[in-house]
Amino acid sequence: MVGALAVRDLILLALAIGATIVDLRERRVPNRLLLVGAVLLLLDAALGGFLVSSAIGGAVLGAFGGLLALVGSLGKLGGLGMGDVKYLAVIGLGLGLSKGVEAFVVAAVVGGGVALALMLSRRARASDMMPYAPFLALGSLVALLLPGR
Repeated sequence: MVGALAVRDLILLALAIGATIVDLRERRVPNRLLLVGAVLLLLDAALGGFLVSSAIGGAVLGAFGGLLALVGSLGKLGGLGMGDVKYLAVIGLGLGLSKGVEAFVVAAVVGGGVALALMLSRRARASDMMPYAPFLALGSLVALLLPGR
């Protein structure tokens, strides 16, 4: 089981680095990167015997991201793009249910809190386009440090 956890951690770390670099440069999260990450995480989950937990984690975090994107678009606040929503779903695949609700909260609070602090320090408007994948990546990596997995 320890080997399976190490593989998930490495996949999430690689995704965090890739998504951050591309989002900072191009203001998008590449579908190919997310697809490869999702396939690797699902394969690892299937081999490790935690496929259901991983799939539920991906669905929950993806739905949460979709809801945030919908609310942001209705309020004309900007917010999460669909690449960010897909990245959240892949993060959920990696964190799964074994990390519990705390991991999802940490990912959202760390990512959202850092993004909000940066936006306030720059005196940017909420509608200004800002790459959010780096903050999601930071939140996911902090969530990996939580006990209970």
